[in-house]
Amino acid sequence: MVVEQLFLGAVVVAVAAAIGGVSGFGFALVSTPLFLLIGLPLPTVVAINLAFGMSTRLTVAVQLWREIDYGRVLTLLVGTVPGIALGWLLLEHVDTAILKKGVGVAVLVAALVLATSRPTGRRFGRAAASGVGALAGALGIVASLNGVPPAVMYAHEGRSATSTLADLAGFLVASSILSAVVVVMSAPRDTGTILIGVACWLPVALVVTAISTRFARRLPAATFRKGVIVLIAAGGLSVLLSS
Repeated sequence: MVVEQLFLGAVVVAVAAAIGGVSGFGFALVSTPLFLLIGLPLPTVVAINLAFGMSTRLTVAVQLWREIDYGRVLTLLVGTVPGIALGWLLLEHVDTAILKKGVGVAVLVAALVLATSRPTGRRFGRAAASGVGALAGALGIVASLNGVPPAVMYAHEGRSATSTLADLAGFLVASSILSAVVVVMSAPRDTGTILIGVACWLPVALVVTAISTRFARRLPAATFRKGVIVLIAAGGLSVLLSS
């Protein structure tokens, strides 16, 4: 990794951590296209995203551990396991470009539905939440969007910024670990580049995440929901363009 990539990578991490801290799930959404733009190969980008996803969300989970609904997070994680398997099968048997177009359209539709509806104030049942977890597992393997389905669920329910950030942090730490196991087993990675990137950029990610998360906790529920919708739509659009 050259000096220019190290500097530009730090900028990418700062921007992604700021948006991820405010939204609770948007780090990889922002970092993936920008990392590719500065010349990092996709397998390396996926591995770095997983490392930062685990580390930045872990700090938030520790900070908000009293706010986490552990039963809800566990329900989501139970669904994630078959979802990851489904995502892996889709990658093996469906053309990647077609698959990403389908994912992009689905995410955009979800954002549109959220934008044109009001929060229900009702919680998803256990079976429905498990289904959301399955979608998260599949999207995480296919397009690094494992935070989108639970973010849609919480926005539909009208949950507060603090409770959403807490649950997403707990979920993303655990689901990123599960996804990392699959990713590491699937193909070799440029370990040296990954270690250098993590060592140089992790302090930036942690500091920016802490600041932006503190800001996000003060946002009114309606404002937080609108921001999540915009980010979900942007994620769907970026997947479509990348395909």
